[in-house]
Amino acid sequence: MLVGEYNCTMDNSRRVSIPASFKKVLNSDLIVSKGIEKCLYVFRREDWEVIAQKLTQQPFTKASTRQFVRAFTSGSYEVEVDVKGRICLTQKLVEYAGLEKDCIILGNYSRAEIWSEKAYEEYLNGDIPTMSELSELVEI
Repeated sequence: MLVGEYNCTMDNSRRVSIPASFKKVLNSDLIVSKGIEKCLYVFRREDWEVIAQKLTQQPFTKASTRQFVRAFTSGSYEVEVDVKGRICLTQKLVEYAGLEKDCIILGNYSRAEIWSEKAYEEYLNGDIPTMSELSELVEI
């Protein structure tokens, strides 16, 4: 399980280190995709395949389904973790998320999210519901 929030840096070769506590889960065959917000999602291949299966069950005759699948899958790339525990991001992904040197990596149960420090700060200070308000919408 991936939980927590970690500061990290991206080097000039667009490599980001996986936090030590994530390395047991994110240790090999990964998919990095454009996130729904201005961040990146990092999935294990098996978790990605669960999402892909759900997407293939949606009616491709709906324009919104085709548009979402196209945007989500075309912005996704296979990556490997190097011997130092880093992943190399594509230039397109870096540009999409507005990543600079200082980044934030969040655990979100089965996926990690990579945010630019600035974008994450803006998100947190934006017009988002409080934890109390969100708890009313989520059934646990």
